[in-house]
Amino acid sequence: MVHTAPDEALIRALRARSNEAISRREIEGAVSVFREDGKILVAMGDLMEGTDSIRQYFERSFADPAFLAAARNPGQIHVSGSRAAEEGSWEAMWLPKINRGKYLARWERGPNGWSTVAEFYVLLTSDDIG
Repeated sequence: MVHTAPDEALIRALRARSNEAISRREIEGAVSVFREDGKILVAMGDLMEGTDSIRQYFERSFADPAFLAAARNPGQIHVSGSRAAEEGSWEAMWLPKINRGKYLARWERGPNGWSTVAEFYVLLTSDDIG
């Protein structure tokens, strides 16, 4: 049996660092976990391909006064060699709504460590704030 706990801990730490960057609206910190050709398919169907596109997405989001916060909460992380799947829940507060759902992230370990290759988000609930 391969011991994957250290890799799981590293991925959880990278996710926490990314969440912290988003909470501080730090674009480069939010983008730093992605591989150069990384992709995000957001819950509303927009696809960002590559870190330039991902960076522009965060720039637009952070500049929008309706954007309050967003976070991913990892549940299980499955590691197999140099690949990993992270599944969890997410929450984003975008006035006048709080949106929640599930996500799946694909990670790969390369010469510089773990990075996100792709993230896929599914919206499950959208409730009014307040």
